[in-house]
Amino acid sequence: MSDAVAVTGATGFIGGRLIERLSRAGIPVRALHRGTRDLPILPHVHWVKGSLEQPDSLDNLLAGVDAVVHCAGSVRGTRERQFARVNVEGVHDLVLACGHCAAAPRLLHISTLAATAPHVSAYAATKRAGEAVVEASEGLRWTIFRPPAVYGPGDRELVGLFRAMARGLGPYPGSLDSRVSMIHVDDLVGAIVAWLQHGDAEGRLFELDDGRRGGYTWLEILETMERVTGRHLLRIRIPKSLMMAVGYVNLSVATLVGGAPMLTPGKVRELFRSAWVADAREIEEALVWHPQVSLEDGLRELLETFA
Repeated sequence: MSDAVAVTGATGFIGGRLIERLSRAGIPVRALHRGTRDLPILPHVHWVKGSLEQPDSLDNLLAGVDAVVHCAGSVRGTRERQFARVNVEGVHDLVLACGHCAAAPRLLHISTLAATAPHVSAYAATKRAGEAVVEASEGLRWTIFRPPAVYGPGDRELVGLFRAMARGLGPYPGSLDSRVSMIHVDDLVGAIVAWLQHGDAEGRLFELDDGRRGGYTWLEILETMERVTGRHLLRIRIPKSLMMAVGYVNLSVATLVGGAPMLTPGKVRELFRSAWVADAREIEEALVWHPQVSLEDGLRELLETFA
């Protein structure tokens, strides 16, 4: 295990869960924050105020660390430029900061499975461009993770869907046969910890999933939730045309008054893609990591947080 770990995106869903895990293990953590919210008080966690746009704060963040886990990313925006500031330029600035260190730390870049289809949306395009920045770096010991849809306590993207299912509704985009891979946040964090423990994954890009080869159809996800809740879900097919119309309205309003909506035409194209399927066999072999949380167990845990 690394002596000290720097974490960006430490106040977010994945980064927050990661620093809690490292804190419990007694691993010294330097965690980046913008100073805009209350911060949890955790043993072994030192909060560093700053951002990816501030080189001085990045130098401070990386002081004395052996590894850095880059969890920060932008998922909301109306234009590619909004995504690129964090997803591309922020990655570039972090790579430069690593190069400034007397002994450059290992870098784990948390990307997304969406980067496999950069033509689908500005988000996907900028996440792939961020990967390219890491891959082109010289003298940096890097690894890239591409997780699929990540869920669990603290998630803000999928929680609305799962809340609807908990109430007996079963909305799904497009077709019940569309496939998507999933991973519980604790399994993703477990994979990060496995990377920290192993030094033989340099220069490699890994996809992750929860062990379900080929992912899940939407029908299988709905049926899993029915087993968890003990109730039949009313299947509700969401037409792409309707979602696209809402996306364009959101885009127009945000352009006029500002803001960064989640549901945009690009996000709709992501939702309605017929398959987002990962293959985790390479990472399982390379890092001796295996997911522990089944979709049924993960959804059952998540439902308990709704009570």
